[in-house]
Amino acid sequence: MNSKIKLPISEAGKNISHITEAVQKGKTYFLTSRGRSKAVIMSMDEFESLWETIEVLETFPDIMEDIRDMEKDIESNNIKSYKSLKEFKAELRISDGAKKKYDVSKIPSSKSRKRSKKSR
Repeated sequence: MNSKIKLPISEAGKNISHITEAVQKGKTYFLTSRGRSKAVIMSMDEFESLWETIEVLETFPDIMEDIRDMEKDIESNNIKSYKSLKEFKAELRISDGAKKKYDVSKIPSSKSRKRSKKSR
């Protein structure tokens, strides 16, 4: 079970080694400043899983509806020929290793964002 822990940013800095070990065991830290959440620390595995889920939902926005339709078909014994996961993945990739438009990456893309300069 994933424990969620709130911790002031100042305390996190002092205990980063302990926090790093704890997130590997399923804990998630919400770092706060003046009582307001400012950042999250989670394991890399959990982050990658979350990121992949977001990419899948962006790529296939109707996936939950498709899953419900498939479950209804199974319940009503209206068996259709569905593709296996292996076949589905093969369609998303080009044989030479290049990615098609809908391929899901494991690492988030780094998009630069313009930041406005604060007046001094």
